[in-house]
Amino acid sequence: MLNRAAANLEALIESTDDLIGAVDLDFRLITFNQALSKTIARNRRTQVALGKRMEDLLPPELATLLNSHFQQALAEGPFQATLTTLDGRVIEFAYNPIIAGGKKAGVSVFGKDITERSHAVANLSALIESKADFIWSVDRNYRLITFNGELKRTFEASFGITPVAGMLPGDLLPPERAAIFPPLYERAVADGPFRFEYTTLDGRTVEMALNPIVVGGEKTGVSVFGKDVTERKAAERALLEAEKKYREIFDGALEGIFQTSPDGRLLTANPALVQMLGYDVQDYAAAMGTDIVPDVWVDPAERSMYLRLLEEKKVLRGYECRFRRKDGAVIWVSLNARATFAADGTTTINEGFIEDITERKRTEMQLSASETRYRAVFQASLDGMAISRQNDNRYIEVNQAFLDIMGFEREEVVGRTALELGFWVHPDHRQRLVDMLRRDSSFRDEETEFRRKNGEIVWVRLSVSLIEIDGLSCVLTVMRDISVARAAALQLASAQEALRTSEGRYRTVFQTSLDPVCITRLSDGSIIDANRAFLEAMGFARDEVIGHSTLQLGIWADQHERQDMVRTLQEHSAFREIQARFRKKSGEIFWVMLSASVIEIEGTTCLLGVFRDLSDAKAAEERIKDLAFYDQLTRLPNRRLLLERVKTAQGRGRAPSSDRAMLLLDLGEFKKLNDSRGHQTGDLLLREVARRLTSCVRGTDTVARCGGDEFAVLLENLGKIPEPAATHAQFVAGKIVDALSQPYSLAGQECYCHCSIGIAVFGNEQGTPHQVLQQAELALDQAKIEGRNAVRFFAPDLQHTADVRAAIEQDLHHAINKKQFVLYYQPQVDSTGLIGVESLIRWNHPQRGLLAPDEFINLAEETELILPLGEWVLEAACTQIAAWVQRKQPVHLALAVNISARQFRSPEFVDQVLAVLHRTGANPQNLKLELTESMLLEDVEGVIARMSVLKSHGLRFSLDDFGTGYSSLSYLKRLPLDQLKIDRAFVRDILGDVTSGAIAQTIISLSRAMGLSVIAEGVETEEQRDFLARLGCDAFQGYLFGHPLPIEEFERTWLSR
Repeated sequence: MLNRAAANLEALIESTDDLIGAVDLDFRLITFNQALSKTIARNRRTQVALGKRMEDLLPPELATLLNSHFQQALAEGPFQATLTTLDGRVIEFAYNPIIAGGKKAGVSVFGKDITERSHAVANLSALIESKADFIWSVDRNYRLITFNGELKRTFEASFGITPVAGMLPGDLLPPERAAIFPPLYERAVADGPFRFEYTTLDGRTVEMALNPIVVGGEKTGVSVFGKDVTERKAAERALLEAEKKYREIFDGALEGIFQTSPDGRLLTANPALVQMLGYDVQDYAAAMGTDIVPDVWVDPAERSMYLRLLEEKKVLRGYECRFRRKDGAVIWVSLNARATFAADGTTTINEGFIEDITERKRTEMQLSASETRYRAVFQASLDGMAISRQNDNRYIEVNQAFLDIMGFEREEVVGRTALELGFWVHPDHRQRLVDMLRRDSSFRDEETEFRRKNGEIVWVRLSVSLIEIDGLSCVLTVMRDISVARAAALQLASAQEALRTSEGRYRTVFQTSLDPVCITRLSDGSIIDANRAFLEAMGFARDEVIGHSTLQLGIWADQHERQDMVRTLQEHSAFREIQARFRKKSGEIFWVMLSASVIEIEGTTCLLGVFRDLSDAKAAEERIKDLAFYDQLTRLPNRRLLLERVKTAQGRGRAPSSDRAMLLLDLGEFKKLNDSRGHQTGDLLLREVARRLTSCVRGTDTVARCGGDEFAVLLENLGKIPEPAATHAQFVAGKIVDALSQPYSLAGQECYCHCSIGIAVFGNEQGTPHQVLQQAELALDQAKIEGRNAVRFFAPDLQHTADVRAAIEQDLHHAINKKQFVLYYQPQVDSTGLIGVESLIRWNHPQRGLLAPDEFINLAEETELILPLGEWVLEAACTQIAAWVQRKQPVHLALAVNISARQFRSPEFVDQVLAVLHRTGANPQNLKLELTESMLLEDVEGVIARMSVLKSHGLRFSLDDFGTGYSSLSYLKRLPLDQLKIDRAFVRDILGDVTSGAIAQTIISLSRAMGLSVIAEGVETEEQRDFLARLGCDAFQGYLFGHPLPIEEFERTWLSR
């Protein structure tokens, strides 16, 4: 029985495809089956026999590996291992120690060929690795089991973390993110597969499918498949938005929009069409899917024509027809429609627009009726009427009266011009009338001579105007034959000639009758005649002036002016255009321009006087003077009048003195109030300041507004000694400070305002008025520096400072033209070495030597010289970038260039940068623009727009002096920045000032959260560097690493290593 069992076992071992064998303690083969023998033979081509060792049967590398497995089984007990043979088969071996008599006697080996399974697993693994989706799995403790390459690459790129099997979510993600996943894993285990959308830190949307892993009926973990669906979601949102916009257009359109089936059923109608047809929403909803055509079309023939044309043309525009509203009213509509087709060519729907043109049709019918009436009037008129085109002067219509006057037939006139027909007798007269028509678009009652067809000359009176007919510019001419009336007028004129000769005085008066005229007897001054204009101007009736003298009427407001006029007449018998003041009957005095001459009328010597009212001219003169010398808001003298009064005050003094003072004051916080509360509130404040200033000085002093929020006070007669004059000026300045510091009630709101005052004490030897004002301005500048309500006097050293400043400004102009500037370069480093360079400008002044930026940049900003200076820096920096690339220097280096606020806000800045890059050939990715935080406070949208354009071309941006301004994170995160720069002020105090350290830590954390790099400037000690490194800052700039150097020394020090 035992032998039979052994035989069965042996047969079973020989029949299996698995590899079975055993070795003794010397690792000699003591048993094996055919499968093991064949496998050994394939790898060594050696005959297998009992008692042979592995090195006798197999290649050395396989024999050594198997022997090590035998030793491990004897030492540690059963275990499994996988082995790949030389012919590529993958064998999974199970090793077990053989126990005989309680001792280990050898090792049994059971091998299974898993080549196919291994290849399938490898193929699956390769497939998983090749997908761009995220794939991973976790065990029940949320530890990472497997993951594909895409997940690994994502974590390495986004977080700098390489996933490793066994990691927990907290090892891979920030705490708030890591906390999301355990509940999701638990849900998958408890409820089965589900999907979940996850938003990554960089804003991408990932759709995740979570499935429980089941092994042997037990849930051992969760597998996760993630797919980036950001673009799909964006497309879905865009589609929804497009559908929303379409619906808004559809519902909000002023025209009717419709869709119908080919058989006439209404599919869609917008509110405008529903309202146009007189239906309400309920009617519209009920009509959907029904045939409402019989109720809408007034004329079925019009509908049939519409359907036939649409079928033929596929698109129909401007089809006019009549519709019937629900209430029975008929309206005219214009249809624009098209047919849409299926793939087989059959019509699917008809759709289009409907416009209500009822009013237009009504207007057209009225116009037609009006045109009929006009034509009847035109033809029946007794005056000749003609219409010609303006562009070529050809007649297009004439009436019968016109033809009768000129003696032509209609066909002889229409289509020809007046010149071709020879109408005009006097071409110069024609040209004058044509010019008048071009200038005024019409003229009336102009008389001229025309030539009839038979050559006869006829006098006509013309009235001509420009009209428009059907969009065509035309000329309407109305003509009346006045030949008979003119002949009668000539006869009457001849008969009256003798009468007019005898009435010399009226001829003279009438020749000058456009202006007020009166005639007085020279002997007694009595008025013997006056025209209507004189009576109306003076306010008298005719009988009130005839027989009375100008003295009796009180016409002369100033008797001295009358006496001067009499003397002039006695000397010259006439005068012209003398200004004088007259008094009206009402007592009103007004200016006149008077001309007079001695004449003789019927043997009596008389005086003819003509005057013109100058009231409007004088008012205009006063207005011009007011505009020229007074501020229109406060009614105070302006800067021009102030300087005139300074000049006048200096001219009054004879001996040298210092009895005058100029106070110049500037309102603090005015701009902020003006911007926050509006210009109306700002104007109220300026008026109130003007009132308070006026109340602080004497009537002989001058308060002026120089412009904006700047006022001036001119104090006179302060005494001949400077000290008392200065004391008085100081006293007045104190009053002003107190007055202006009181609260202001403006438009129901209380506000406060302070001022700064600069004082210059001067006399008649103190220079020009402009120089006096300049001295006060210099003192005011010092007062502003001191702070609110400060008062400062001008001193000679202020003038010296101003002169030095002016000299530097002049030198700066010269330096820009002569290119006296040079760039120095300071390294930026991290733990690996040089990572960037900052360019720093220096002025190589011919007399003062090398000047640092703080000695001239502020002045350049104030004078706008920063614009050409900044352009030079950009040009020089880009030229250096191109030179480094050409010499194959490190191409990864970014060269930083500081950009001023004024330069960045220039409208030409973006184009200027791109032009410099193109001109020099510099790579935009090597150029980094450093912006200051202060320039981000105004026009945020404009800043973002300019940065985005340059960013799209590859430029980088660094925010300099970060933390010193007032940036808002709400828009800071919108800026396309690459780097934040910790200001040197925080670095300097970082070791001893807790606040500076906290600010630096905040900036570093903020940069990480925003995905930006961070660099600290002004690092001078190793302690500062170490402290910053512990906070997480790994890039530095400062004297610890290198001073700014000229290009040759910089390249020798940093680029030749």
